[in-house]
Amino acid sequence: MKNKNLFLVAIFLLSFILNSLTVYANNYRSEASLALKQLDTSKYFIAFKLPVAPHTKKQFQQIIATLNNCAQKMELNYMEKHAYMGHVLRDGKIDYARSFEEQNFYVYKLHQTHFLGNFGALGTDKAEYSYHYPMLKGYQVTIQPLKQVFTSRKNFEGIFFLETLDQEKYVTFLTLLNQDLNLAFKTHYTLNDYQITRPTELLLPLFEIDPSLKTISNYLLIFIVIALLIYFLLEWSQLRLCKLNGWSFSRSFFALASKPLAVLLLSISGDLWALYKKLDLTELLFKQLIGFLIVFCVIYLVMLTMYWVSLNNIKEHYFSTILFLLLSAVKVLLLTTLISSFAPIGSLLIDGYNTFSHTPTTASHKYAEFFPYVIGNNPVDDESNYEDLKNIYQIADHQGALLLDDGGSSYKQPSTVPSYLVSVTLNINYLNSYPLYDVDHHKIKIDPKIKQTILIFPINKKYLVAKRLEYERKATGVSQEYGIKVLYSDPKYNQGFKNIVTGKNIANEILRVITPGNLKAKRPPILNVLSGFSQDALLIPLKGTSLPQLKKKWDLILKKYNLSDNAPQMIRYDQGNIEELRRTLGNILADLLELLVLFLAVLALSFYSLLSFFKKNLTQIELKNAFGYSRLRNYYPYLAMLVFQYIVMLAFYPNQDVSKEVYLVVTSLFFVLEFFILNLFISYLESEAKKNVK
Repeated sequence: MKNKNLFLVAIFLLSFILNSLTVYANNYRSEASLALKQLDTSKYFIAFKLPVAPHTKKQFQQIIATLNNCAQKMELNYMEKHAYMGHVLRDGKIDYARSFEEQNFYVYKLHQTHFLGNFGALGTDKAEYSYHYPMLKGYQVTIQPLKQVFTSRKNFEGIFFLETLDQEKYVTFLTLLNQDLNLAFKTHYTLNDYQITRPTELLLPLFEIDPSLKTISNYLLIFIVIALLIYFLLEWSQLRLCKLNGWSFSRSFFALASKPLAVLLLSISGDLWALYKKLDLTELLFKQLIGFLIVFCVIYLVMLTMYWVSLNNIKEHYFSTILFLLLSAVKVLLLTTLISSFAPIGSLLIDGYNTFSHTPTTASHKYAEFFPYVIGNNPVDDESNYEDLKNIYQIADHQGALLLDDGGSSYKQPSTVPSYLVSVTLNINYLNSYPLYDVDHHKIKIDPKIKQTILIFPINKKYLVAKRLEYERKATGVSQEYGIKVLYSDPKYNQGFKNIVTGKNIANEILRVITPGNLKAKRPPILNVLSGFSQDALLIPLKGTSLPQLKKKWDLILKKYNLSDNAPQMIRYDQGNIEELRRTLGNILADLLELLVLFLAVLALSFYSLLSFFKKNLTQIELKNAFGYSRLRNYYPYLAMLVFQYIVMLAFYPNQDVSKEVYLVVTSLFFVLEFFILNLFISYLESEAKKNVK
């Protein structure tokens, strides 16, 4: 019977997908564990960093020469680690679908280091070593002699490892190094400046597997077990017929169970791909064998019970209905878990709508921004890299750049945030370019040298001043050190005062104005520049300069502060949303194979659920078709259950990592897709049923 074969096809697909996910997860974790063990330096090395940051090759050569001299005097070996995480660049544009991560080691005496033992290469004699990992896309490790450090490097950020565990030698080496560096660079560093204080400074890679993958696999396993139970339950009448014909249980069992068991064995054919890739399957094969034996025993016991226990049609129908509802419940749980995997598609649709439904303001065409932020040689944050980010901002501010940060505005903050706390942050350049008027209809002008916190309140929000000032004096360093100056604007004179990025009127917002003087405070304000968002707070003016020319100019500035690796691309500000769309699409293309496998799982789930309903209610469906019932009346129990499933999914929002908008979009896509495909399946199944009648 073709319907029986369709059941087996669905079970095969689900089992194959489950096995593929298991093979992938098992080998990914295995390779990730191996990669991290290979990078372990704790057995032979003590790490240290350089307090002086080289910005040119000449400076770096001077530092390396100093290190070599100290290592030679102490008869010690050392190495430098230089890491990079980012995307492939093509003609200055980022290819978001192709990311890579490099861990490069430059060793003073390459063939004398114990570090090669981590890779099983101790005692070998190669010019350099390179290692790739099939399951860790884009990840590679290279080990080279120190002289190579000058030929392939554009950035000189890194961390150093001294090959000794003797604390006395370590301190002596750093003391000698510190004396030489202070003498060479006329600095006054101490030994504490060489110490590693944060784990991120070790530049270790972060290997992450989708956290929902294990949950998906568990739900798939439960679904497959229930699917097998339903399959054999629907074969109950066939089993009774075998018994009436005098067949023994063993003969009946192998007659009915041989195909499903063969399908389960066939589903692990994905192991052949893993063997072709020379992946380790020892542990996995053992688990698969145990799993198959457990399934075999469960099927055997179920069929043995069915062979000796007789149920009337009503009880059998009742039992099958319970299993079908249980299957549907597991399906809801599985689809809900799958939503996080399909979240990039939801983001793509939302970003696409936002991009093409909103016209960028004319003013934003005149500015450029750095987007996206990448980790590069090391992560950048507002606290650890504040001085570098402040220097970047000061240069941009001097060139007429605008600062516009509306993240704390009333239209972006939730309604639960008190009104006196919401505000928009600007700089003086913004007010010079887009004037704001006070209550006397005079332009508000602010002295760049002023150090006080500048707050501009709309006159209709004067009642919020006292609470805001109380908060500022407690929370902000500038207000505590230099005090606060309050100004008032009148919204009726500022109807044209807008956010030049969104076009939204901000005349009724409390404004915080950042002045050059504010940056001299002991606790200066956070600037939120180079944030990585498509609408960065820093708008750099083009001023008639082409984008490539401006980027070339800024590359030199970024390189000076070791930030060129974190901001590899400059775009026109009005192109931010389109670039965000490109990034989302690139993320989807990078994980296309995984998404296709999970999409196939969604289809198989829907297919099997409908097939179970169709087989269980075949007689009723045929009678209703004969009496001319519409498809809606014929299948309304299943369609009602389908609608109920998605209502339940929408009512319960389990994944806080996925925004509600994305969750709604992906859930709606699942429903539309399933409804459309199920209509095709119904047409096919009905046509097959008519053929069987003939």
